[in-house]
Amino acid sequence: MQQRQPTGGRTKALLIFGISLLAAVAAVFLVFRVVQLAQQEVVKARESTANVDVLVAVRVLNVGIPITEGDVALRALAAEMVPAVGTFHVVHEAVGRVPRERILPNELVRDERLALADAGIGLNALVSPGKRAMSVGVDAETGVAGFIQPGNYVDVIVTIRPDDTEEDRKWVSKAFLQGVRVLAVGRRLESGEDGSTGKSVTKRSSARDKPTVTLELTLDESQELALSSSRGDIHLVLRNDIDITQQDTQGVATSSLVGLEAKRGKGHTTVAAAPSTPSGPVSEIITGGTVQEVQFERDGSKSITVRSDR
Repeated sequence: MQQRQPTGGRTKALLIFGISLLAAVAAVFLVFRVVQLAQQEVVKARESTANVDVLVAVRVLNVGIPITEGDVALRALAAEMVPAVGTFHVVHEAVGRVPRERILPNELVRDERLALADAGIGLNALVSPGKRAMSVGVDAETGVAGFIQPGNYVDVIVTIRPDDTEEDRKWVSKAFLQGVRVLAVGRRLESGEDGSTGKSVTKRSSARDKPTVTLELTLDESQELALSSSRGDIHLVLRNDIDITQQDTQGVATSSLVGLEAKRGKGHTTVAAAPSTPSGPVSEIITGGTVQEVQFERDGSKSITVRSDR
């Protein structure tokens, strides 16, 4: 029999097998590299979200009441969720401090929300350094119908009655204090809460119980308020908490309110020509707010001068 000559089929098969093996090895290497890179990204992500122990409230922290160890606790939070300054990382750093505003459960206990460490407790802890707390009596009309709450800002207006001995009896009203912070309303140090118990206040004041509003003032402003409250009626004007604008005001008098001074300034006074040298008697005729002066001359003629400034 005739034998077949060897062909290149086996060589081609071996070549294809070798190429396939190399491709498989390359694919495995690529998959391994991708998995390795993914693991590195996970490690980086975990490092970037490392937790930090920070102090939070575990119950409602009322204004003016010192913080106890049972009121706060350390919680592990992501580092990017914790401010760089103003937070506490040790419990005893906040114990004994007094909140200047109400802090709710799970809120961060921040230094700017607490009174100074040596400021004491109660209302005096809420008064800023260099300021004073002064109370003024209000009613439904002068107290914005009871809508003023601790933490609001108000303007103070005084309305002064004229004395009986004053010749020009004018009522005067003027805003002499602007942007004053309200520390307390009655005995409440918090908005809508009883400062001592933390319970909502539902009892309405009777007509005989005139409520008070305690304001944060400088010493000079306290003296102005004391004099104003003894001389006239005090009115509070509620303003937006973020409105810090100050406006110059000259006040209002009764004469300007009804328009008398405005009329005088519009040139309503008419003066007729009068002789340079009076030669006869003068008569004054008053009609309402108008005064007429009649000058009689020796020859029988007369001249009239009209004034409207009474």
